[in-house]
Amino acid sequence: MSLISAISMLGIAIAVAVLIIVLSVVNGFERELKDRLLSMTAHASIEAPNRGLPDWHSLSVIANADARVTATAPYVDGQALLIAGEELSGAGLRGIEPQREDRVSGVSGVMTEGTLDSLGPGDYRIILGIELAEALQADVGDRVTVTLAEGRVTPAGLVPRTRRFTVSGIYRVGMYEFDRRLAFVNIEDAQKLFRMNRSVSGLRLAVDDIYQAPVSRPPRGSAAGGGVMASDWTRRHVDFFRSIHRLRSRYRLSSCCWW
Repeated sequence: MSLISAISMLGIAIAVAVLIIVLSVVNGFERELKDRLLSMTAHASIEAPNRGLPDWHSLSVIANADARVTATAPYVDGQALLIAGEELSGAGLRGIEPQREDRVSGVSGVMTEGTLDSLGPGDYRIILGIELAEALQADVGDRVTVTLAEGRVTPAGLVPRTRRFTVSGIYRVGMYEFDRRLAFVNIEDAQKLFRMNRSVSGLRLAVDDIYQAPVSRPPRGSAAGGGVMASDWTRRHVDFFRSIHRLRSRYRLSSCCWW
């Protein structure tokens, strides 16, 4: 009887320990993933599909009127081919205002070389992810040629739009999606490169409670007068968190049934 009781108690102790460890790992992984995502992704964003936002200043005023919004920052998004010497790589190109961007994301906190403030308007400087920099074999101070698929018509025919940038910084998030596929430039340089005049691709928002981002998203979209698409960080990376929540719920359900 004593041996059977000891084995039963040991089995219960091991089962409870495994359950606690697994839930702790899942919760820790979710928190770490969330921190890394939010260092590069705004809590919420407003953009116009298939066109830019020429009157983004008014939209920013509307967004800031919401007490839950703490900061806004415009951005320009596009795709480009980056060439450094004999190396080349496709990447996303994001134009930002360094001071305003620092209020809606944590990009400055993941810089390993250089600073976000180095992206001055008209300086044509670029910040690369660490894996993208390694793929291009580029370091701070090197020159990188940015080429767009959209060309310009000349007497000699269609010529791709290109511009040489100087690498002024390198960042590391620890996620391939960003470190390998995203580069930052000043928003005015991006507007000239993509020929957007004073328009932007969208507006990034920071809220006081990240879990309220989905709740506060629809009113801002409708208040803007329609024609814009509002999103938040839970929708942009829904697959990540859906898998984690499903795994955590499965273990919680198993523990309830077991007890």
